Amino acid sequence: MRFARVIAGVLLLVVGIPALFAGGALWLVTRHADPGGAFAGRFETVRTPGHAVVVGDLDRLLRQEAPFARTGQTRLRLDARTTDGPAFVGLAPAVEVRRWLEPVPHAAVRRVALARGPLPVRLEP
Repeated sequence: MRFARVIAGVLLLVVGIPALFAGGALWLVTRHADPGGAFAGRFETVRTPGHAVVVGDLDRLLRQEAPFARTGQTRLRLDARTTDGPAFVGLAPAVEVRRWLEPVPHAAVRRVALARGPLPVRLEP
């Protein structure tokens, strides 16, 4: 009988310890949500001498950098500002963007790393 209790205790520990860590991780993640349940991230200030900052394939960027953010209820809100006020944010076919921006200097976002504080953005001129 003592042997059965030891085995049951070990099995409960094997199940309970990972459940404790998973619960702690979920608690830590939910502490970063706003009152509406949404998560937000601020990007570091992006400076470029050009006229535009281009994200070629947002879906690929999210898949590469934050795959957990690609769920059915994910929403993306962009708030772009310049030193003079709000900045224009637009969507266009990649071919048209290349054609419009070819003659002017611009930068492309290659990576957005997950980090504490403002998220680092890596640009390619």
